[in-house]
Amino acid sequence: MPRAVNYHRDGKIYYRKLCETCARANKKLRQPKTARWQLAGYKKKNVCEHCGFKPTVIDQLVVFEIDRNRQHIANKNLKTVCLNCNYELSITGWTQGDLEEDL
Repeated sequence: MPRAVNYHRDGKIYYRKLCETCARANKKLRQPKTARWQLAGYKKKNVCEHCGFKPTVIDQLVVFEIDRNRQHIANKNLKTVCLNCNYELSITGWTQGDLEEDL
């Protein structure tokens, strides 16, 4: 089966390794990556911990790292916030003094 041309460079033709049909058939389905906070055992809440918003779709909530360090995944550093609060907090910040301890 003839292969498709991938690109031309310096007068030379470079071909794809596989035709389009074979490339689609061999394409592996990507598994969604598990977030670091999920691996640490943090459970996303059903309500925004900053403003109290209760979404109809859980995807309207995200996990916010208080110290903005994605490597620091301690439960006391993670809070569930809505997308609006996430934007506000990324600009203004959320200091440890603004938080209440989880029980």
